[in-house]
Amino acid sequence: MTHRSHHRRSGIRSGMWPGFSTRVPHRLKTGATPRAFSLIELLVVIVIITVLLGAVVTVGRGVVNKGQLRDTEAMLKVVRQAVDQFHDEAPLAGVSQPAGGGDRVFYTARYGNYPPDELEVFTVLGLPDSSPPGGSLAPGRAEMEPSPEEPNTYPNMKFHNQITTEQDYALEHRDQAAMLLAIRLFSDRASSILDAISPRFWSDGAVDRDGKPIQYLDRGKKKGFDSDDEQIRWLVDAWGVPISYMAQRDWDAAGEGQDSSNHLYWNQASTEMIALNGGAPILMSYGPNGRNQLTEANVDNDFTAVLIGDWVDNRRIDNPLNDDNAYADSTLAPALARGKEQH
Repeated sequence: MTHRSHHRRSGIRSGMWPGFSTRVPHRLKTGATPRAFSLIELLVVIVIITVLLGAVVTVGRGVVNKGQLRDTEAMLKVVRQAVDQFHDEAPLAGVSQPAGGGDRVFYTARYGNYPPDELEVFTVLGLPDSSPPGGSLAPGRAEMEPSPEEPNTYPNMKFHNQITTEQDYALEHRDQAAMLLAIRLFSDRASSILDAISPRFWSDGAVDRDGKPIQYLDRGKKKGFDSDDEQIRWLVDAWGVPISYMAQRDWDAAGEGQDSSNHLYWNQASTEMIALNGGAPILMSYGPNGRNQLTEANVDNDFTAVLIGDWVDNRRIDNPLNDDNAYADSTLAPALARGKEQH
């Protein structure tokens, strides 16, 4: 091998090609290692990641809740269509019961032509203020279970997370249960509207540990649920909490018309809020925080939900817990926020 050919072969190593260098970077050539993060730097990175994750979760939860709120409002509007259909048919418009002294209690005076919001009308008690008890309005005088323990008493309705016994659970959410039962009993067209509601908005209602109904219409008065009886299912919102329904509209400051299983404040709020709603019943969900609103901390000793107490105390819905409520009527929320005295 000649000296010249050796130079030609080794030219790439000797850097003879312009712009090409084979020199090793100083850091690697000297064997130096990359500088490690300090503890403070690591903590800063962890804090930043935590904040970002929290923001993503919060935003994501907000997006999900908005979607669920829209779904719940859409469901409530369908229920409102069924209630309006019942109103148009007015199957109970001519119903009245003795009130004593020759007077009578008229169904429409309390509920208009809408479904009732009190299950007692389907028990031996009948219409509130009827005397003696007027009896069930259901066909064949079929009676709700559980029935009143005494001829003239029916415990106040209890709310979610307020129950202590199976009996309490059976007395829960009687407002919407009365509405749904009336529709099933008296209006096939309104029932077909309810049937269009997605199964995810339906609950089996009050059932015992074996899944057997404990809130139902006892057609044969056998004191035990069977295939002939009408199970009372509940409509729940996107968060699994039963919706609320208000139809009673005969409260007055003199306290007349108060022989009712509903709490006095419920009757008052119902009457005044319905007036703001143009005479139409109230259909609502407590929204994403519904479970919290119906806990013992937010329901008074008489089992009146925070919405009712809020209205009766202030004549407006201004409690922050009600900010995310959903209503069947889109104009109702701002009307309730302005309050009774502003109309």
